[in-house]
Amino acid sequence: MQRKPILPPAYACRNANSKEQNCQQVVNDTCIFEYQSSPGYGCAGMPGGYSICIFVSGNVVRRDYVLEEETPEKETIPATMPELARRICAIIEGHLQELKSIPGELNNGSPDGSHDCFGFGEKRISAWHIQRTDPAEIRHHNPRYYEPFRDNMKYENSVLDIYDEIAREINRHNVGVQMDSL
Repeated sequence: MQRKPILPPAYACRNANSKEQNCQQVVNDTCIFEYQSSPGYGCAGMPGGYSICIFVSGNVVRRDYVLEEETPEKETIPATMPELARRICAIIEGHLQELKSIPGELNNGSPDGSHDCFGFGEKRISAWHIQRTDPAEIRHHNPRYYEPFRDNMKYENSVLDIYDEIAREINRHNVGVQMDSL
């Protein structure tokens, strides 16, 4: 059973292991970028994935989850970097038109893999087993798959391109959270 995909920004710090003053600052802050990954299956009490959230203030928050639990098992604020927040805002603003065209739920036909949720400003996107694909190659090798999923492949590639651009910026700022390419 899965937890709810993307937690609202005001959720930050409830039952967290952070200092009270930092908690209040994060609760009143606005999330500009969030990535959350959770396993597609598992039993209660098992690791349930994690999330990274960058707030307008520059706070970087990492949350670790346990399956079947609503609250994070652990929450840390490894850094506060206003310049990073400004760069991420600029990246998202550069992709606003593209983001508007992407549906909130992506479906590539795979019920397997992880559940990935992305928050780019106000845009929320949920996907199971998101992956980068070469539509021309898929069209050539598997036309029966290509036809029903061609738009989804384009959307998934766009989401991953934007995510990778933001992940490179987060890694460049060395905030104590390593973002891998998806």
